[in-house]
Amino acid sequence: MQSENFTTCITESRAFINLIFFIMGKFTEKITKIFAMMAITKNIPIIELNLDTSKMSPLELASAANIVKTLNDPLAGNPPVTDNITHGQASTLETTFNATQTKPPTMTTAQVKVAFKALSTTYKKVGAYVQGVSNDAAISSGDVQAGILVAIRCGFKIKKEKTINPRQFKAKPGVGCVDISTKAVAKRAIYIRQYGPATAKGVAPTTPGEYLISFEADIHINNLKSVTVYAFREATLIPPKRTKKPSSSTTTTTTTVVAKTATPTVATTSHKVTFTDGVEHYNFGDWIFAVTQ
Repeated sequence: MQSENFTTCITESRAFINLIFFIMGKFTEKITKIFAMMAITKNIPIIELNLDTSKMSPLELASAANIVKTLNDPLAGNPPVTDNITHGQASTLETTFNATQTKPPTMTTAQVKVAFKALSTTYKKVGAYVQGVSNDAAISSGDVQAGILVAIRCGFKIKKEKTINPRQFKAKPGVGCVDISTKAVAKRAIYIRQYGPATAKGVAPTTPGEYLISFEADIHINNLKSVTVYAFREATLIPPKRTKKPSSSTTTTTTTVVAKTATPTVATTSHKVTFTDGVEHYNFGDWIFAVTQ
């Protein structure tokens, strides 16, 4: 009897331990998925729609609103304002504006402004909704193009991104090395580069690595691991000119303070470089990637 009880106890203990390991495994799997989603979200660009109507004419706004289509969309099918209302307001604006162009006019410019404001509000409201849905689609799929597709099929245009670093910053890989080049901006410019290994192209390093500070627009980086993805980013700055001390022969009483030496110092916590005057003069541009041979 004691032997049977002991065997039963052992069996139940093993079952309990297996249950604990199963729960821990599921918990670990869930946490891993959460961190993976956070990593994906961090590296997916935010989609912004062009919802600025301030520079549109009444007919341009009416035309833009007329192509809005969210009805029956699998992701954006529940907008705050229906397509029928949006299109109806577009028709009202177009009709009102055309009526001001007749001789004699049958509508006033004040009436056009009222119709324009109503449609502009609706267009922005629907656009903000579609923008949110587009970003959700990009995050859930891990692909920004999936979100852009939602915006386009709903009739909205993507806001053009501002180029952070338009100087053709390039990385050409070699055998265990990479050649970095950029278009020179000024004789006195300082070029700050940062690089480190990345898990894949398009994925920024979790821990940005080395800083390289030089006056050269083109540099060669060697002693890199072969067949490895590296990420590079760059910023440039032009040190402020030193002001000259007033000449001893002048009779003016104006006092000119000599500026501090423009020595760049690395602030590793924010991954930015500042002058000794404490002013941050620039930010790094986007990461570019290269795979060594």
